[in-house]
Amino acid sequence: MSNDIIKNIKNNMMLSCDTATLLLTKGEYEKLSLMDELRLKMHLASCKLCRRFEEQTAEMNQQIRDFSNIDNTKITHKLTDNQKNKLSDIIDNK
Repeated sequence: MSNDIIKNIKNNMMLSCDTATLLLTKGEYEKLSLMDELRLKMHLASCKLCRRFEEQTAEMNQQIRDFSNIDNTKITHKLTDNQKNKLSDIIDNK
């Protein structure tokens, strides 16, 4: 493979930390596309800080869910279509 092809693959597959954290947050509320999931896993494999962010946000979200469900009612947190579109625009423009 030529260096240009390798650089192109890297540029299209590797995420910035900003985009990775957006996808981690988005993934808490909805299923990520297969491509986003793959790109995120590749980033997390090499980025200790984003792995830590993933652990911390998962723990915070679990604590919030636990606190919210004290009376055993089911609470679901969903993004509005407008919020989803804004998040997608931000991710696409990174």
